[in-house]
Amino acid sequence: APRRRRRRRLPWALLAGLLALGLLVPLGLWWAFNHQPAALPWLLLRVPGMRVDGVQGTPGSGQIQIRQLVWQAPASAGQVAQGGQLTITGLAVELAPLGWRPYPGAWVSLHLPRVTADRVAWRSGTDAGSALQAPADLRLPLTIQVDHLLIRQLLIDAQPPVLGLSARLGLGLDLGARHRVDDLALAWQGSGLAGSAQIDSAAPLAMTALLAAQRDGPAPWKAQLQLRGRQFVAREEAARRDRLAGDGTLGHVERNAVLDIRQGVDH
Repeated sequence: APRRRRRRRLPWALLAGLLALGLLVPLGLWWAFNHQPAALPWLLLRVPGMRVDGVQGTPGSGQIQIRQLVWQAPASAGQVAQGGQLTITGLAVELAPLGWRPYPGAWVSLHLPRVTADRVAWRSGTDAGSALQAPADLRLPLTIQVDHLLIRQLLIDAQPPVLGLSARLGLGLDLGARHRVDDLALAWQGSGLAGSAQIDSAAPLAMTALLAAQRDGPAPWKAQLQLRGRQFVAREEAARRDRLAGDGTLGHVERNAVLDIRQGVDH
C-alpha cells in the first residue's frame, strides 16, 4: 500500500514541479531584464539589423544611456540594394515603472519622463522597391507617454539639420483612439516652428494641427497653419526691406502680405 501511494504522489509532485518551473523561469527572465546590465544589450542585438554600443543602466534602475544605436532597415524582397539606416547618438532615457493592461487590447503602458538624443540621423537606402504606402491603421498594442523629448540635431539625408527639436508625446491616448504631439518646437534654416498635432489611430486617420512658424532678421516673416481633418488654412505675414533708395542710401520698404489658402489635403 505505501508503494502505491508513492506512485500516485509522483505524478502530482512532477506536475507541481513543472508549474513552479513555469512560473520561476519567466520571473527570473523579467528580473534579469530589469536588473542585469548585460540583459538589455543582449535583447537589443536580437532585433534584426540592430547594432548598439556603450549601453549603460537597466530598466529597473529607471535610467538607460546608449552611446550609439544603429538600425539597418531591410531591403524589399528580391532587392539587392540596402534599406535605410537610422543612427541615434547620445541617447538617454528615463523610465517609470511599467503599467499593465491599461485598456483592452493594450498590454503595456510605458511612461518615459525624459528622452534625449544628441543626434538622430536617417539615411535613405538605395532600395528601388515600391514606394512606402500610408498605413490604414495606427493602433498600437501599448501606450507610450513621453513628458519631454529633446533631439539636439536631426538629420534626414542631405537636408539641412533640424536643431533643438522638443515635444511632449502621447501614443495610444483615449483608449488607443488617437496620438498627440504637444509643445512641439524646433529650428530649421534660421526659422522657428512651434505647435501641436493630433491624429486618430483608426481610418480615415483624421488629423488636427496648429503650427506657427517665424523668422527674424532682415526679411522677417510669420506663418500659421491650421489643419482640420482634410482641410487646412494657412496664413502668412511677411515684411521685407529690400529697396535701395535713389540717392544710394538704403531705403525701407515694408511689405505685409496675408495669404489665406483652403484646399483639400489627402492623407
